[in-house]
Amino acid sequence: NVSHMLVLFFDLHTFASVSPIGQVARASKRQLRNLARLVVRECQANDVDVSANICKLVLNEVFMELLGVVHRDWMRLSQAGAKTSLIDFPKALRKGYDVNSSFWERPCDSLGDLKMS
Repeated sequence: NVSHMLVLFFDLHTFASVSPIGQVARASKRQLRNLARLVVRECQANDVDVSANICKLVLNEVFMELLGVVHRDWMRLSQAGAKTSLIDFPKALRKGYDVNSSFWERPCDSLGDLKMS
């Protein structure tokens, strides 16, 4: 699922886990730095120290953006004319992974700039 994919990508888990889309790379240092930069900028914009609440807010927004990407790709797959079933869902998850990975290659300055479409 999407949240599991994000947790694995950003290495936010504390136990061994298998990706829902097979072998994929974890976030690079640059990608992690860009996520951390967004968290820090959101803290500054809200005039607070780095807090769990801001981290949660940022991750929730990332999740919602990524969910939209996966949903749009799933709809595209299901409307493409070929018979589609839940067995095909990892294809939409993979699209989400690719878009997410590409997005974090560049800095994101605010939640308003968080557009993965």
